[in-house]
Amino acid sequence: MRALAVFSWVLTMLTLAACSLLVDTSGLAGDAAPGRGLAGDAAPGCQDRTVYVSVSGDDAATGCDRTRPKRTLTSAIAIVKRLGVADHDVHACAGTYDEPELTIDVPLAVRGGYDCASWQRADKTSGAETIVRPSIQENARTLRVAPEAPVDVTLDTLTLLGPTRSPARAVTVQVGGKARVTMTRCRIVGGSGTTGTDAVKVNGGSLEVQGSSIEGGDATEQTPVGTVDPASAALNCAGTSELRVNESVIDGGSGTQKSATATVDVMTIRIADACAATIADSQIRFGGGGAASFQTAAEAVRVIGGGPKPHAPVELRGNFIERGKRSTCPAGQQCQTTGIYVAYRDGVRIVGNRVYGGDVGASGTKHRATAIGLVEAFGTTIANNVILAGGAAGATPDERGVSMAGGGDNAVVHNTIVLATPPNLDPGGLTLIGIEVASPRAVVQKNLIAQLDSGFALVYHCAAPGLKFESNALVQRGNGFSLSHSFGGACGTPGLTTSLRETESVVLTKGAAAAANNVLLRGYCVASPEADTACREVVDCREATSACFESIFDAWSGKSLGYDEYVTSRFKLRTGSSCRLRGGLDLTATVPTDAFGAARTAPTSMGAHEDDSMCTP
Repeated sequence: MRALAVFSWVLTMLTLAACSLLVDTSGLAGDAAPGRGLAGDAAPGCQDRTVYVSVSGDDAATGCDRTRPKRTLTSAIAIVKRLGVADHDVHACAGTYDEPELTIDVPLAVRGGYDCASWQRADKTSGAETIVRPSIQENARTLRVAPEAPVDVTLDTLTLLGPTRSPARAVTVQVGGKARVTMTRCRIVGGSGTTGTDAVKVNGGSLEVQGSSIEGGDATEQTPVGTVDPASAALNCAGTSELRVNESVIDGGSGTQKSATATVDVMTIRIADACAATIADSQIRFGGGGAASFQTAAEAVRVIGGGPKPHAPVELRGNFIERGKRSTCPAGQQCQTTGIYVAYRDGVRIVGNRVYGGDVGASGTKHRATAIGLVEAFGTTIANNVILAGGAAGATPDERGVSMAGGGDNAVVHNTIVLATPPNLDPGGLTLIGIEVASPRAVVQKNLIAQLDSGFALVYHCAAPGLKFESNALVQRGNGFSLSHSFGGACGTPGLTTSLRETESVVLTKGAAAAANNVLLRGYCVASPEADTACREVVDCREATSACFESIFDAWSGKSLGYDEYVTSRFKLRTGSSCRLRGGLDLTATVPTDAFGAARTAPTSMGAHEDDSMCTP
């Protein structure tokens, strides 16, 4: 019996010794590492407040020592949570980490991009990345940050890839609860799920994105449930949330709605419900959809549904909406793309952006590209934007710079709006509209609307009483359609006076509206009893060439139908162009600078660019 007891004692000692080898406590401050903690012996956690992670590490280690890092982020996050320590960082060196669904619900900063030998940040040109991807591609998420209590979380210099075979909606990064998340220098890539994909989903809490890249996923063969979410979104903010994006690149994904009641295939950015959002100084690229008839293939930005009033504020400022993926709609059908779409939302500010209406392939019958579209929106401010209507194709393309339907009290001021189409299209099937107003009490002032082909600078519907169309400059080649047009049946008592009447025009003579101090530059001015000096003939605008725009803008080649100039010179006015592009209303009290940051001085220029050198009569 005594021999058996001795044997049991020896076995117990060997087991404890083995366990001590498996659990490495080196580098822990406090009792685990007396006298070594940088924050004091009594302070729990790692001595330098950092847990290290490497693809060559070992999860049995504490990770507190650079020479003995952990192997997975899952283990690193778990030890910080288990110890209950605050103000810790997790540093992950370059490599690919296959992780189950990560969850962060404690204060923590997770930083990547480190060299595994020196633990210094690798040079950006080295191509070294800290990549995190799901170890199980059928997971719904890659990372979830949704604590019940307010928690600050930082994600820095990480690449996170979404699940590619999710049976639900695939989400790469989900923010919710009371999280306060800051994302810097990250790359987030959407995955693919049965009911669609979001690269980043915010539904509660707050997210600030700085200097990062977000790419929508591929949902080409998916069937989203219901009509709310698109097949693919790069950045989707809903619920009572706060979103701030600065100096980042947001790329739309690809997808096609299979539901007959769905409305949009792909959104690059979606802002819904009570999400308060500021998107500033960022590049926003179109995704590519393939919608069925009369649906929207792609939207760069959608702002919709504000919940109880007053609505949460939304501002889009200084962004560049550019070409990305091209949407291709089914043959023989009609669909559309939109740069910025605002619906059922109050007080949205769209200021100082470059806005493109998107590209739709030529397979369908008639496609519409709209740069900015408002539906039942109130109090929207659209100012100082450089707008190119879009690249609609097909037999009868339809392009619109700004379109307003329903809602009311929206202001469109000091924008440059350009519409250009290939010269070989049939004008009978072509619809070009600079600004379409079917919204009460709209204010349209100090805009420059330039059309390379025949079209309507303004379409005014009967559902737009109280329109103020003042001090706008309209540039049009040849002797095309009227600069102003009204249709829609009887509109009640005539109430519009205009200085732009021409015999071939259907002028704004119905409904309560006012027009004054507008100017027209075109190839020909038609003489009539109602004509006046507001129309000035520009010889360069008499032919179907680019010469008309070359006389107005600082740069115009015509080869890209304005897209190259939209990207580079942004339709700045040519020095010495007509003095008629300045004057009229002085809006410096509300729009003190132009789209390029220059101060506006009276007499101010029409459009987004202020040029005080224009003095050629």
